[in-house]
Amino acid sequence: MTDWGLMTETALNRIRHSFWANRPVFKALMKGEKPFPISLSLKPPGGKQAQDNLPHLQKYITSWQNFPHNQFVVFEPDALQGLSIAPLPMKLELPDIKSVATCLGEAELQELQQIQDKISYVLAQSFVPEFKREDLFFCLIDFLETLAAFNQSELTNLCLIIPQLSENLGQSHYLRALPVKQVDTKFIDDNQPFIEALLNVLYDNQVTSLTQWLNCKRNPKAWLMVRPLDKDTQKKLSGLPLLQIDTRTLLNYPLPAKHILVVESVQSGLGIPALPDTIVVFGGGKNVSWLAADWLNEKKVAYFGNIDTQGLAILADARAKLPNIQPLMMDRNTLACYQERMVATDCFDEIPSANFTTEEKALFDSLHKGVNGKNRLEQERLPPDYIKENLKSWLDMT
Repeated sequence: MTDWGLMTETALNRIRHSFWANRPVFKALMKGEKPFPISLSLKPPGGKQAQDNLPHLQKYITSWQNFPHNQFVVFEPDALQGLSIAPLPMKLELPDIKSVATCLGEAELQELQQIQDKISYVLAQSFVPEFKREDLFFCLIDFLETLAAFNQSELTNLCLIIPQLSENLGQSHYLRALPVKQVDTKFIDDNQPFIEALLNVLYDNQVTSLTQWLNCKRNPKAWLMVRPLDKDTQKKLSGLPLLQIDTRTLLNYPLPAKHILVVESVQSGLGIPALPDTIVVFGGGKNVSWLAADWLNEKKVAYFGNIDTQGLAILADARAKLPNIQPLMMDRNTLACYQERMVATDCFDEIPSANFTTEEKALFDSLHKGVNGKNRLEQERLPPDYIKENLKSWLDMT
């Protein structure tokens, strides 16, 4: 095996890997940030190397003579004195991005043509002022993957929506309720970063956030399940037995029950038995930010989670927002009763710096170390009669 004389396939693979498949480099070439020509040495041999392996020399020369785009190959005649051979291939020199695609093959040439056609289509739109064309071109290259994936319908949608968007268009409605024509709002939602970047070019970086610039409401997120636990409370919720409410709404709208029970998991929340004047809020996991709601200060609130480091960390976070929250079935007594139901997990939380009682900190420490090799008692493993008894005791507390 020789260490000189790159054959066409090897050389083109290097070009493909370094300048085409490497998208940051490809984009830099398209934007002129990385200059042309691209020059790749073909590792031509010295005189002794050539004489020691004449069959490889002939194969090497023939390889590049037969290369269909050898106009990009630099040949040097009389490069090897003392050998009567054809001009020696010295390097591959590519003057522009089209020459790169041409050498790599028809697929790359078609890909480049499609990219250039899509960019030209956008830049030809009437909403693009002449003095913004270069900046917009750079922006389109930055989002090359998105643009390349667009079909003609999506490209048309992009060019239809950009001129329709203006500051305060949302008028405090959700993004999906924008009053636009011909383009579905899901297209806007799915392509927010791309659309935002294009608008920033057109509006001199005034669009720091698309939804804020349009004055749209943020989409609801961090959903929680809400379930009334008796008929009278259910009537106050229009008779609905189960609701899903986002965190922002729950922060601002009081629930119509004296007792609010917060439960970590969905399955455990669904399994809570009937209780008078009580609503259970569940399925939020670590999301306890809504416990900062002012209206909760008028309620009796308890928290029921897993006995593990994560559950106790959530309790500490909940107590930071609502100091009077009461933990239920998250103590050593419960752990002692059902220790055989514990499991091992590699999920550990760091001990919170505050909002733990002395007993809770000691329990956290023991769980972190492991109890007989195990460190979690899931709330779902507690029997219904035990849960019911503890919930009744909580309600009876003054």
